[in-house]
Amino acid sequence: LTSADKAALDTIAAATGVIKATVKGSVEELAGVTTAATDAITFVITGDYAEAADLKILDDRTSATVNASAIKEIDGLAADLKTIYASKTISGLGNEVVTITAPASADAVNAILKATTGKVTATVLTSTDAKDLNADLKDAKATDALKLTVTGEATAADLKALDAKTSEIITATGITLITGNAADVKTV
Repeated sequence: LTSADKAALDTIAAATGVIKATVKGSVEELAGVTTAATDAITFVITGDYAEAADLKILDDRTSATVNASAIKEIDGLAADLKTIYASKTISGLGNEVVTITAPASADAVNAILKATTGKVTATVLTSTDAKDLNADLKDAKATDALKLTVTGEATAADLKALDAKTSEIITATGITLITGNAADVKTV
C-alpha cells in the first residue's frame, strides 16, 4: 500500500457510501487507512509482525475480513490481544509467537495461551495461591516464557506443576511454607 494508494482510498471513503475493496500491506501501513466500520475492505496483511493495537484498528475499520495469516509474531497488551483473538473478522491467527507487553492476570494470559499454539511470553501478576495460579494457567506449556511469582503457602506438587508450564525460573522467594511428600519437596 503506497501513500498515494492510501490517500486515494481515504478520499473515496470520505466522498462516497460504502466502499468494497481488497487492500494489501503491512499492519503498520494499513492501520493508517481511515475507512469506516461499514466499509467492506478486506485487509490482507503481508508482513510477519503486528502490534495487537494496530490489528484492533484494522478490525474496527471494516465490515469484511482482516486476513492475518502472514503474521508470525504479535506484541501487545493482554486486553488488545484478547480482543483480536476473539474477533470474528480477523482470520489466520492461532500459531504465532505472542509477547504480552505488560504484566497481566493469569486469566488474561491463559485466554491468549488458549488462542495460539505459538510461544507466549508474559509476566503474570503475583499470586498468593500456587494452586489457583496452576489452575488459571491450564493452557500453558513448558515452551512458554511465563514469569511467575508465588508468595504465601504452597504445595510442592503445585510448584512442580507450575514449573512444567514455563521455560522461566519461578520466583518463589516469598513463599512462607511448602508442604508435600518428601520427593516433591526435594524437587522444588
